[in-house]
Amino acid sequence: MTDALLPLPAEPRHDGWTTVTQVAFLETLAATGIVTEACHVAQMSSSAAYAFRRRSPLFAAAWEEALGLAREKLADTLLARSLEGQTITYLRDGEQVGEKKLFDSRLGLAILGRLDRRAQEREAAGNRTGHAQGASFDAAINAIIARDPARADGENPPLPPRKVPEVDKVDTVRNSSDSAC
Repeated sequence: MTDALLPLPAEPRHDGWTTVTQVAFLETLAATGIVTEACHVAQMSSSAAYAFRRRSPLFAAAWEEALGLAREKLADTLLARSLEGQTITYLRDGEQVGEKKLFDSRLGLAILGRLDRRAQEREAAGNRTGHAQGASFDAAINAIIARDPARADGENPPLPPRKVPEVDKVDTVRNSSDSAC
């Protein structure tokens, strides 16, 4: 474990970022790659998440690890959308009147290029530290759990089951111009 991932002193958090909240946020971020979705699951605002990331090196490191883990799923989803297209359904008076298949890989390629650069940076850093991808994420989650004040006092309240939402498809976003037939 690197110095950045050592547990912080156990103290109650005044900002709402409990151990359970942090784990829920980070695991959702690792599954989806979407900060707003992770904030929704953790019941925290995105501004609170970004502020906490700036204040906590441990949380920031775990955030980066989570985004690295989300990369593969995002790459698969974008590749599928690029190859299979995206179906837009047109409704009139509650009934389907048509559909259109859109093929647009520009956004996917741009996002994938950005994530590839991030993955190369992480891989280079991993080669220097000897960590396999994902190992640091698990270490960060364990460090967050280890610094829980209740656990430091010898109490071991059960953590809720680690449920990560399964995201099969990225939601369709339509422009107002697409909704007219």
